[in-house]
Amino acid sequence: MSDKRAASASAWQGRLFILLSAVCWSMGGLLVKSSVWSGLSIAIYRGVISFAAFRLMLGHPLRRPDRMTLSAPAGRQLCKQSRRHLLQARRKSDS
Repeated sequence: MSDKRAASASAWQGRLFILLSAVCWSMGGLLVKSSVWSGLSIAIYRGVISFAAFRLMLGHPLRRPDRMTLSAPAGRQLCKQSRRHLLQARRKSDS
């Protein structure tokens, strides 16, 4: 019987969270329209707040960078090379 009660409590908790998120979403739209901040400022603050919220919900601290993060300079170099090739191709087509 306690399994049913736990499942019922969990279902109600889920419904409550959905209701609260809908209220927060609606209030966010109202606050954005009445704000004097620019759209970029609002987007930055929303990103910072959501990052902090996800970190709190996940419950683990920031980790050391993984291989993908460490390979960012290699990706940057690849982007520079591909951009250079595209510019050369554009110059050839313009000539």
